[in-house]
Amino acid sequence: MWPLTLFPLRPSRLALGALALGALLSACERATPVPGVVIQSFEAASETLNVGQTLRLTWRTEGASACTLEVTPVAGGAPAGTTYEPDNCAQGSLDHPTTDAGRFEATLSALGAAGGRAERSLTFEVVGDADGDLEAPTARFRVLPGDGPLSFVFEADDAPTGRALRWDFGDGSAAEGARVTHRYAAPGDYTVTLTVEGAGGSASASQPLAARGERLVLFDGSDLEAWERVAGGEANWPVEDGAFEVLPGARVSENNLRTKETFGDFRLHLEFWVPATPEGTPPQARGNSGVYLQGRYEVQILDSYGVTLTGADDAGAIYGVKDADVNASLPPETWQRFDITFRAARFAGGRKVENARVSVRWNGVLVHDDVEIPRHTLLGDPEGPEDGPVVLQDHGSRVRFRNVWLEPL
Repeated sequence: MWPLTLFPLRPSRLALGALALGALLSACERATPVPGVVIQSFEAASETLNVGQTLRLTWRTEGASACTLEVTPVAGGAPAGTTYEPDNCAQGSLDHPTTDAGRFEATLSALGAAGGRAERSLTFEVVGDADGDLEAPTARFRVLPGDGPLSFVFEADDAPTGRALRWDFGDGSAAEGARVTHRYAAPGDYTVTLTVEGAGGSASASQPLAARGERLVLFDGSDLEAWERVAGGEANWPVEDGAFEVLPGARVSENNLRTKETFGDFRLHLEFWVPATPEGTPPQARGNSGVYLQGRYEVQILDSYGVTLTGADDAGAIYGVKDADVNASLPPETWQRFDITFRAARFAGGRKVENARVSVRWNGVLVHDDVEIPRHTLLGDPEGPEDGPVVLQDHGSRVRFRNVWLEPL
């Protein structure tokens, strides 16, 4: 097969005033495919940015043992380039700061253990006057699960360079930076504050945080003591080699399992394995299962490897609401994971006053970011103020699960 080179069409210059800001993004691939080394995706999160903003770059590769990401100016007059060496070549992201106007090229190079190489590039243009940027800063942030009980990751939204970002965690501790991790010494209710300082002034934002330290192990590889059949009776899915496997019933959801305990807000970790299916198998029959939050809201489990997400029923979808922002699926018969942060719907006076919300990391990739769920999903229990169980769906496919734990929030 001959090497293929794609060249971007150069957009025409935008007419800009002194304060006009914008960006044009185009992508091109400059790679000779080598067996065993594949760059599956290399993307920028935004099509517009101005001087002082950060550009998030994300990637997924296959077969890479090492990689570099280089950002260089396309034309003269701009500063020297920047080279990154990501720790995670398989999939990851980084935020590249923009301090000067100009046109730049970002190139991801992936190297295989046997010497194979693949490369993909994209170009972007940063427009604006850094010296004249006196806009007042904004302060927004998100809270993500950390690596254990009482651990959280705090991430500022759209944090530009050249501005101080200071965190107050509400327990007498503080830190600086756009993305920081903090572990609380004890469970409790805290108020976290981010303060951003820039040339145009300062701004602060605060969020309440309920840190709960108890981690409930729902499956440790030995037995299904924490589970029961939704239809009644003891959990009957087979357990083998540290995992348990769906035991299909005669019809969809006939043999669902649920936790014996019920929960309100929580963080859930589970790992799953979908079987390979013959070519031509209908999409919804390829390793279909799901995890229902409070028994009401399904996060879809399916073999969607290599599929373009187009609806609301592929792997990682909040079923019937929206597909994942990114297809982070791994090949079938590969262990994958969901890390889910769930906030239950709120009720007052017998009526719902706030919808449920969920964030999902799929194999480490954020695919749902604090998404509002307006209703219960197909086959889910009706919404209500009561806590609910975690439900694993029997959809006729022998999907496996392992390493399941939950932290109430």
